[in-house]
Amino acid sequence: MRKIVLGLLLFAAVCPTIWADQVNTYKFTGLNGLSGTFTLDANAAVIDIDPLGKTLRVNSPSDMLTGTFGPFEFSGHNALQAFGFTGEPTPVIDSFWTVRAGFPLVPNLTSNTVAGRSITGINLTIDYGSGFIDPTLNPVIFPNTRIIYTLFYSDGQKDDSTVNSLQLTSTTTVPEPNTALTLLVGLGGVALAARRFQRKCRTPGNK
Repeated sequence: MRKIVLGLLLFAAVCPTIWADQVNTYKFTGLNGLSGTFTLDANAAVIDIDPLGKTLRVNSPSDMLTGTFGPFEFSGHNALQAFGFTGEPTPVIDSFWTVRAGFPLVPNLTSNTVAGRSITGINLTIDYGSGFIDPTLNPVIFPNTRIIYTLFYSDGQKDDSTVNSLQLTSTTTVPEPNTALTLLVGLGGVALAARRFQRKCRTPGNK
């Protein structure tokens, strides 16, 4: 029985990491007081390949962006789209890496209202120009790479300026809730069955 319990404990310790989601957290700052963080679920990454190049998309319900810009505070779901031109012989489409939250493509960004308007969307974009770039979850940033942010407002106006820094700050693994629950129930059932079997074998008259 002791060996069974030890085996179950080891199984419980190892298995959740097998089905865990890898979540990357990024921090960004920009001119005029922009700052914030966002996450990208690596397990949600999807890659599409066509004659022109490769597109990487990440759109996980658990990914969130939060930020501040002057008196504004905003938060909401974010998504990544990155494209790398790999066609021949010369690039005809710019390669890019963009995280979006809110208007116009990723809904549900919330913000406080200041002077009658609120922030409805934000884009963080790296435009690589006509270079050959393989799109990756963590963006390739060269010494001369320029990163632009665009803020959209509820009155139809927008602000464009420079992102000063964009960096990966942490990577964590999070067990999927359904997997963890199934594993827990399964281990409990196995342990209970093993216990009952042991008691039955000890009962006089059982062989």
